[in-house]
Amino acid sequence: MVNINLIPEEVLKARKDRQSIARIIRISSIIIVVMVIVLGVIFYTRMLFQSNLADLAEQRIEVKTEIEAYDRFRIMNSDISSKSQAVSAAVGVQPDWDLLMAGFSEKIPANVWLSTLSFSYNYKAEKSHGEVNIRGTTYDHPSTASWWEKIGEIAGLSDPYCSFSIAENVAGSSDNVIVFEIKASLNRGKAFEPLAGGEE
Repeated sequence: MVNINLIPEEVLKARKDRQSIARIIRISSIIIVVMVIVLGVIFYTRMLFQSNLADLAEQRIEVKTEIEAYDRFRIMNSDISSKSQAVSAAVGVQPDWDLLMAGFSEKIPANVWLSTLSFSYNYKAEKSHGEVNIRGTTYDHPSTASWWEKIGEIAGLSDPYCSFSIAENVAGSSDNVIVFEIKASLNRGKAFEPLAGGEE
């Protein structure tokens, strides 16, 4: 069987040319679309990178600010610590006066009256170095002895001893009272801590 093509050669050539052009247009369109997508990805990546750089710059500024604030706090804390040590050195080691006076109030017998209560204390001494001098009156020597014993129970005192306990006549009366003097050592207290002054 013989196929006879009645279409002129020029028409066939023009048709092939159009098909080739259409193929070229399709390929070019695909390339353009791919390039647009690639450029879009590159642009998005660049924008994301710049955004991350901006965030890192802000974080760097925040960290630098925090470091500067911490450095100021460190200097302030060092200054407070040195001043606290200076105050502690100046004040020295003090007995617990509140506890001591509370002990006197709690232990003193009802039949003992104090006329003098004096303290001497070297607050800079490394060892216990202080004394309390207690003078007063009572009815009899056993009361003096009882008070002497109770003084040894007061926190912050040690080694109490009686200097004297003598009977004296009450002016205008035939009654006698016992006048006594008891001394004791003041124990070494705790070091003064300025920063702990407000703690309960």
